[in-house]
Amino acid sequence: MIESNSLITVIVPTFNEVENIDNFVIQIRKVLRPYEFQILFVDDNSTDGTIEKINKFKSTSNDIDLIVRIGRRGLSGACIEGIHNAKSPYVAVIDCDLQHDEKLLVKMLDNFKENSDLDLIIGSRHVDKGESKNGLSFIRDFGSKLAIKVTQKILKINVNDPMSGFFMAKKISIHSLLPKLQPYGFKILADILATCKGNLIIKELGYEFKKRQLGQSKMSLTVVLELIGLLISHFSYGLISMRFVLFGFVGT
Repeated sequence: MIESNSLITVIVPTFNEVENIDNFVIQIRKVLRPYEFQILFVDDNSTDGTIEKINKFKSTSNDIDLIVRIGRRGLSGACIEGIHNAKSPYVAVIDCDLQHDEKLLVKMLDNFKENSDLDLIIGSRHVDKGESKNGLSFIRDFGSKLAIKVTQKILKINVNDPMSGFFMAKKISIHSLLPKLQPYGFKILADILATCKGNLIIKELGYEFKKRQLGQSKMSLTVVLELIGLLISHFSYGLISMRFVLFGFVGT
């Protein structure tokens, strides 16, 4: 792991995203050029050349780093490892598929500078200037909004977009939560929000969720089942683990 004096570490969970790596790195470098930053890819042992592509960038510059996870899968677990290994005061989680608006990273940093009390800033599709319909099919958009309503009610989360995969946080504010988070599944933000018990100062910034141009979406029935498992685990106050729920689904 590269020692870093960066202001921010951009954590990017990947699995078979080789087609998006070049454009993603170009865009992140473009918007964060005025800052000291590092892009930390956390890859679940991709088989399509993603690892080799990232290593080419890593070999020629010190703003790229890579963790390859062997025998471990899941976006949440990848993000947890990335946050734990980050050496900067701020960490951001963003997808590699270019559906999130990378320009919002600068606005997030500006908001932290303006308000030192903030712990977490969420890139939201459901507040002012936020939009999701252009990046999702009608069915997925409807399903996403339904999942948000259910999650808000069951987990008592007062956030407009707990399903967002795009956020920035002070590392010191969320580091103590990492051991309590579920390493399985895709909805790490919802897990953070439920685990913090309302003790984080949070702000949401709207952005337009864009359509994926290259590569394949990771959305599947498994993602839905993992969300259900997360909800059951938190609703039972941890008495029923998410892993137990997932094993139950497999058995069924």
